Amino acid sequence: SIFPDIYFALGYCYLQLKLYTKAAKAFTRVVSFTPENGDAWNNLAVAHLNDKNYRPAYDALLQASRLKRKSWKTWDNLLTTSLRLKELETALSAIEKVTKLKPKSYEGGAGYYDQAERDAKDIEQKNDEKKQQEEEVKEDEENQTIDEENEINDKIDQDTLIMLSY
Repeated sequence: SIFPDIYFALGYCYLQLKLYTKAAKAFTRVVSFTPENGDAWNNLAVAHLNDKNYRPAYDALLQASRLKRKSWKTWDNLLTTSLRLKELETALSAIEKVTKLKPKSYEGGAGYYDQAERDAKDIEQKNDEKKQQEEEVKEDEENQTIDEENEINDKIDQDTLIMLSY
């Protein structure tokens, strides 16, 4: 049928124009006509990834990886998305595929995997900072409580001294 090809071209154009929601709709039409189209599933996932819709991207990448088993880029995208969603079994499987399939000569820039690694480090650093802030707040609260108790004890001691002086 001609319709899937037209929607595929339309989706590709939308991707190039960074109109990711429209691209996702176009590629959704393609896969509804031709569910065996691994490229359409992958491009649908790319559109969702760029819109930060990770769960639909993950689902599309699962389909794409089944259909494009030798595409290291598809597996790389699945790896990144799996890490974001903490789908660790899928991530482990995907990293095995990426390491086996990725050409040794590939010198691409920062890909999705590199970005995911940086994102994971950023999240870890933010979690560490948050824990440190929480500990500091807790320590400040404990110190404030101790200070308040000391003030109360000092007041009691002063009142006791005043009473004793009568």
